[in-house]
Amino acid sequence: MSAARVIRGTCLFAWLAGPLSVAIVMSRHGLSGLVDSDVLLAAAVSSAFGFIAWIGAGQQPGNRLIWALSVFMAATAFLALGVAVRSVIAPDVPLRLSVETYVPTDIPRTAAWIEMVSVVVASSGQLVLLTFGMLLFPDGRVPSPRWRPIAILSAVAVVGLIPVNIPVWHPDSASVVAEHPLFHVSAPFLLGLPLLSLASVVARFRGAGATERARIKWMIWALSVFVPLALLGMVGSAGFVIAAGLLILVTAYGISIIRHRLFDVDVVISRTLVFGALAVFIGVVYVAVVVGLGALVGSADEPNTGLAIGATAIVAVAFQPVRRRMERVANRVVFGRRATPYEVLSEFSQRVAATSDVSFDEAARSLAEGTRAERVVISIRVDGDVIAAAVWPETPSGASSEVVSLPIEDSGAALGSLDLYLPPGQQLQEDDRRLAEQVASGMGLVLRNQLLTERLEARVEELRESRRRLVAVQDETRRRLERDLHDGAQQQLVALKVKLGLAKAIADKDGALETAERLQRLAADADAAVDAMREFARGVYPPLLEAEGLSSAITAHTRRVPIPVTVDSDGIGRYSRQIESTIYFCVIAALDNVTRYAGASSATVALRQHNGTVAFTVHDDGQGFDPGSLTRGDGLTNMEDRLDASGGTLQLTATPGHGTTITGTLPAVPPQEATS
Repeated sequence: MSAARVIRGTCLFAWLAGPLSVAIVMSRHGLSGLVDSDVLLAAAVSSAFGFIAWIGAGQQPGNRLIWALSVFMAATAFLALGVAVRSVIAPDVPLRLSVETYVPTDIPRTAAWIEMVSVVVASSGQLVLLTFGMLLFPDGRVPSPRWRPIAILSAVAVVGLIPVNIPVWHPDSASVVAEHPLFHVSAPFLLGLPLLSLASVVARFRGAGATERARIKWMIWALSVFVPLALLGMVGSAGFVIAAGLLILVTAYGISIIRHRLFDVDVVISRTLVFGALAVFIGVVYVAVVVGLGALVGSADEPNTGLAIGATAIVAVAFQPVRRRMERVANRVVFGRRATPYEVLSEFSQRVAATSDVSFDEAARSLAEGTRAERVVISIRVDGDVIAAAVWPETPSGASSEVVSLPIEDSGAALGSLDLYLPPGQQLQEDDRRLAEQVASGMGLVLRNQLLTERLEARVEELRESRRRLVAVQDETRRRLERDLHDGAQQQLVALKVKLGLAKAIADKDGALETAERLQRLAADADAAVDAMREFARGVYPPLLEAEGLSSAITAHTRRVPIPVTVDSDGIGRYSRQIESTIYFCVIAALDNVTRYAGASSATVALRQHNGTVAFTVHDDGQGFDPGSLTRGDGLTNMEDRLDASGGTLQLTATPGHGTTITGTLPAVPPQEATS
């Protein structure tokens, strides 16, 4: 037989035993007898727990907490049935036996046996609820292995109540129950173990997630209401007060186990604190006015209508201010400290003023802290679609919420919406609404600014891309010109030089010495023209840059610089053609400025790669200058344009008398095509 069938069979027993017990007692003793006994309370409690156990058995058949509730339910139903059967067997015996006066030998032996069995079963069932009902709450497992000894001790105590109760309630016991030596033995267990079990609930709450905490809050709230009501009912012998507390406990168990996501326990706790504080306030005012002033005027022993009316008037006048104050205090206790509207707007304004990139998540969080909303969603329109730009908190509470939606607009254009999800049963206060409207208005300005910023950034990127294309075209033109010079004019000059050499050889053979000498001079001019053509071609675009890379190309160029130049290029590899050409021509331009204007005796070129970037530094020992008096020429402007087109930056440092340093940094983009 499955666990669910066993539990549901127990539920059927409780549902049958409870109403049957009520019917038997009413038939024998009437309605007054039912009110004077615990049968109605036991039947109601067992039936209510039966409802929880029936649903829980279907949803969570492996949850051991359902078993604990089923044991308590069956024990309570058995107690009601025992009282009903005893009322039939011994109709003259009181339905509720007082432990201060009850002696088992005073009633018929059969009735005493029934009373003993009912008490033993009910006591064990109650201890199961007071211990395992909290140790296993809400998932049927103890919070951690260190709580297993408490669970074992509780199980021993539940079983141990049977031999302890039997001698006390045995039909042969001739002493008053309350005076029996064993009667008080179970008291430490009935008090200590439930307190330890309650400590396990607190320990579980400290390490629980948001969902489990919501379930535990229901239990804590129910216990905080049940314990005072139970004590009040026992002191005043008011069974209906205890019944109210038990029904609240049953309700909390049902909601936390079965439907905890449908209700917000924080709202219930807040309202309980408010109504409890208002009840205390009304009581204090009544006692102070009617009793206190009555004693002063000498009418404390007699009803004073005037003082009662005065107390009522004071309560009526102060009720609303006190209620609002209590609501603020209760909300702060339950929900924590919330930011004031001024703090929210001030923080939001500072963010807007400090940066154009306002975090929507921070704005949603601030708004949630400044209002009663349990969730804030900021939605914006992007290309005609509405997307959630920020959600705070990201995990919904699960409870059905009321939504207040405010538009985000600027200059009449709808840019999005601001949605506030309120706890069930709550409305957005006027102050909170004004705060949300002001934040929504500010969000409209922020979105408009961000839209303009995005357009500006897109325009800047478009200009940078255009500059990148121009630089690429320029470099390609350089490479094409270098190839044309190498394959065209340079080859023609070399051919002319060869022909002049052949003509000189013929002149020497024919003895035309003057002609041979002139041909010799023409050949020397052709050599100079070839060297000049090669130098010009290398200046247009060096073939060595594509063949061997930056270090070789820059080193080859420094040999033609009129001052000593040291090249330090440790760790430099190969990069994309655009990166290498940018660095090369920037270094050449920097060395050209050194030789023309710096008055330096030496210079240093350093190439470094670090953290995904490649940098060059050109330093000279020249006279330096004041950067404030710098007039940017074509060379420096071209360097900046080249670096910006490749996503790089340029930094110039100069000190009069200590030389000049130019540093450029670019992303170390690997080569996109093979070079040889």
